[in-house]
Amino acid sequence: MVLKKIQQKVYWDSQLLLKIDIILIMEKKENYSFPSEAELKEIREKTSSPNYPYKNKILSPNASAEEKFKYQICQAILVYQQENNLPVEEVAEKMEIPLTKTYDILLGKIKGLRLKELANYLEKLHVPYEVVVRSDKMGEVKEAGR
Repeated sequence: MVLKKIQQKVYWDSQLLLKIDIILIMEKKENYSFPSEAELKEIREKTSSPNYPYKNKILSPNASAEEKFKYQICQAILVYQQENNLPVEEVAEKMEIPLTKTYDILLGKIKGLRLKELANYLEKLHVPYEVVVRSDKMGEVKEAGR
């Protein structure tokens, strides 16, 4: 079993620093083979095209705390999909949402997504997760959800 930890520091105000951790519990996959040089060249050519529709979104450096948290959940769903070698169609079916919305989530397109709905998708996928909120100022740890 492998723990995948995504940690994000969030400045709530000038006096309080919050850290939000999402910890995913994943099965370790064996027998991974790296693509050949020819396959890599083909992939690079395809994905470098300006018309390639499946490019991941990157958060701006001044993204809000909510945007960062939503992006992390999208990344957690992407890790789940990749670690389990699931086709996008199966992930969409498990989350009970349209394929286009599933692609948006997997590509980190967070605009229009609510935090609550993303958390519900984690539950529908049965992705084990834990959210911990820490205050560096107080030294306290509060468990926010499981």
